[in-house]
Amino acid sequence: DLTTGWQYNFNNVCNFSTSIPFWWEKLLQDPGYANGLRCRWDELRQGPLKTTTINNFIDSVANYIQEGRIRNFQRWPIIGVYINWNGFVGNTYQEDVDYLKNYMEQRSLWMDANIPGNCNLATPEVEFEAEYHRAWPNPFTDNVNIGFSLFNSGGVAVQIIDLSGRVIKTIDVGFKSGGAHAINLQNLNLGTGNYLYNISVDSEVLYSGKLVKM
Repeated sequence: DLTTGWQYNFNNVCNFSTSIPFWWEKLLQDPGYANGLRCRWDELRQGPLKTTTINNFIDSVANYIQEGRIRNFQRWPIIGVYINWNGFVGNTYQEDVDYLKNYMEQRSLWMDANIPGNCNLATPEVEFEAEYHRAWPNPFTDNVNIGFSLFNSGGVAVQIIDLSGRVIKTIDVGFKSGGAHAINLQNLNLGTGNYLYNISVDSEVLYSGKLVKM
């Protein structure tokens, strides 16, 4: 029922027989892994793991099972009754739902403040949100920015591809070190429509995304 702490330290707070895999903590000591974890967490917190999104999902499920949960608690009358390993015992179903929402929010806020790693994807030219890659503005008219994060150095290239899979244009970005980068693509001479882009490092595709030309 704690909203603080990490699972790899579970044995420090609970006398439990299950062994915690040693590599969980070891992975977090690797800067590349920790930075990737931080980026992924920040990205998800802007969407599916945003507090309002989680609360809306909980409400939608509670509404969906409204009739079923009445039959459930008629068969098993455990509202207000402690059952192992309850961290909270609500006197009503709504109290349990509210507790779940509050737990998820407090846990997420603690993780926001304590997940290791650094995901500063700001560049001197532009700033973009904490994601592995992003294109903006999108849709675009004349030119488009593409931002991407590298955890290793290498030769970077960007390909623009039509929906039939034909490569329209290849832009050689050059050698880039690990970190965050943003480039501005101009004079693409694309017709109105949808396109794909690939970001490759040393000829290996690292990221893919969608572009919309207005």
